[in-house]
Amino acid sequence: MAAKEEHSEEFLILLSAERFWQSGIIVNMEFNKTMNGQLFPAQAMLGILAIELYLKVISQIESGNFKRTHDLKPLFKNLTEESQKSIKSNYELKVREDVGLKQTAKAIEKASGAKVKLDFFTQLNEMRHGFVEFRYQFEGNAKGIMAINHLRNALKNRIDELGNLNQKLVRHWANSAPPR
Repeated sequence: MAAKEEHSEEFLILLSAERFWQSGIIVNMEFNKTMNGQLFPAQAMLGILAIELYLKVISQIESGNFKRTHDLKPLFKNLTEESQKSIKSNYELKVREDVGLKQTAKAIEKASGAKVKLDFFTQLNEMRHGFVEFRYQFEGNAKGIMAINHLRNALKNRIDELGNLNQKLVRHWANSAPPR
């Protein structure tokens, strides 16, 4: 029998992040077909929890620890200046290139009369307490997740820049037995 492979703390956090992200996608694809978007809060909560964990992966890689909070803003501020710049510039580049996102934002502005801001810090602030806010959506504090995909991709790109964890994750899944 093969020895159990040991994994680093950051790899285990990344594995959790990916599981929550993929669970949000499944909620969106499968359940929203018949429930007319009624599970959006669950999808948003899972996505924001994944964002939180991606930030913690980067912090763990850079400093060997991470803040114990669900608030995305201090998690981001805890990263090195180099990581903050990389994530922000990657995010802003992808948002500038995303014509569909801009069209959606304009449609929302037209329908609601409210300005939709897609810049990095506005989006981070809107999502910063999202894990709690979407769990308790009935309190009316939940905000948007307009550019969550671009934030996730910027974080994953930074993780790639810092090491080969994403490739290790793919190998881990490829070698794992299918769920029963």
